[in-house]
Amino acid sequence: MTRWLPGFCVLLATCGGVTPPVARRAPEVRRCPHATDVRFAFRTTPDDGIVGSPPSEGWAIPVGFEPATDATPTPGPLAPEVVAARGMPLLPSSLHLLHEDGARCVAEVEGYYGQWIEDGVPNLRVVAFSRSCADGHPTAWVSARPFDGCALAPARTVARRALRQDPRTLLDVPPRDRRTLPSRHADALPTRVCTAPCTTLFDVRETRSVPALAEVWVTYLEPTAAVEPCSWPYEDEVALITRGGGRSQRVPHPNLTLYGVLTEGGRARVALFVDHAAWAAFEVTDDGLLGEGGTVQTFIPNEEDGTFRSLAPYCGP
Repeated sequence: MTRWLPGFCVLLATCGGVTPPVARRAPEVRRCPHATDVRFAFRTTPDDGIVGSPPSEGWAIPVGFEPATDATPTPGPLAPEVVAARGMPLLPSSLHLLHEDGARCVAEVEGYYGQWIEDGVPNLRVVAFSRSCADGHPTAWVSARPFDGCALAPARTVARRALRQDPRTLLDVPPRDRRTLPSRHADALPTRVCTAPCTTLFDVRETRSVPALAEVWVTYLEPTAAVEPCSWPYEDEVALITRGGGRSQRVPHPNLTLYGVLTEGGRARVALFVDHAAWAAFEVTDDGLLGEGGTVQTFIPNEEDGTFRSLAPYCGP
């Protein structure tokens, strides 16, 4: 009898015979909007005192601004073609809103308004306006895409060491505690020697995500009884740190306040930032870096009206 079966098996294994198919993983479906599809919105009311604001309370979604010139439109309602002619985007008629507490809503864009901002440099802020979703939230993140399967993880304070107030003099004095900056954040910062009378103050806000994003503000303060607290010398160090995979790394900071991240199943997708006159959204890469996206300025602010973030005594107006 011919012994063909073993040879047949060898032929299949070594000579290009039929092999079992390799299972392929289904492509990952992205649920969160891309960073370039996200915008910031805030509530506006006629009581804000801004010339050109909508006549009723609602959502304002900034689309651009323009320094005041002879060609600047009159504050108030603006036709879409006027907005587009200035290189500003026209938004879809329906927008999805996502709030910090997870609440969602669909808003209908009713039109565009030019708000006169005279905050040092006269300029016109252009906003899309909607009276939909009057749900009591002060801010929202907006996209033409739904946020289904996408959550907002806000940045929360996880460590803080700040000045305290003397109950007798009501002046700022150094803290009594000896807390130190957590090592998982300190390891990503340059080493700085701060010996008495120098004291280290810090404020760390972090997201619950993978990777975690942490905004670390450190103030090296040198208090002395010879001068008032407002004259104490100090230096600030601000950093954006991502933590994941057992390591911490410092990434470029957009010089805005970390608001939080959009997540899918706890995985950070889009980093969100806001400040006095700007907001920003960036993709979070698999390496924990900030990728595509950018910063959007909403108007020209007075240089004295920036957010004071230092932990040193505040001496402004």
